[in-house]
Amino acid sequence: MGAPVRWDSQRYPNLARAHFDCVCGAIVVRSCYVESWFSFMRMEDRSMRSLLSVLLVVLFSSLSYGQYSLGELNSNPYDYNSLSNPYGAGNPYLHDGLMNPYSRYGNPYSDHSWTNPYATNPPRIYSGSGRYLGELSSNPYGSDSISNPYSPYGSRFSPDSIRNPYGYGNPYSTERVYVRPRRR
Repeated sequence: MGAPVRWDSQRYPNLARAHFDCVCGAIVVRSCYVESWFSFMRMEDRSMRSLLSVLLVVLFSSLSYGQYSLGELNSNPYDYNSLSNPYGAGNPYLHDGLMNPYSRYGNPYSDHSWTNPYATNPPRIYSGSGRYLGELSSNPYGSDSISNPYSPYGSRFSPDSIRNPYGYGNPYSTERVYVRPRRR
């Protein structure tokens, strides 16, 4: 949390009464008159206008990325987002956790579960760059299932498979692999 930034009244006379707080990268405007705000947007100082536009782009791009991760597929037990960490994403008591047998994504009878071989909406696997790597499903006959050894996502020889030890399944790879719920 930064200290409030006060604008110089000599340089910006219309903003003498406006106070801005920088909170987590977002700009919160307090006690700013409408005419001062519009004059701020019309001002000639390009550096402040470009800074404001960059902050708005960052804010709206983070809001549009609404897909959250259920965890990462890696073997690091100290990574909080790893499904191998029993105190992080692999916690069996997490309300939406993959390892919780009573949650929507871990229940063997749920339509969204990876443990139900008949589920039609299992979680999906994506690389850190956004590449689709199949469905996290125990269905051995699903066309996108990683449990099907003949599918492009379950074969040991496919470059898109997490079972390929020279591709996404490499334990020494720095590429992150995320499990995300299917969009509705």
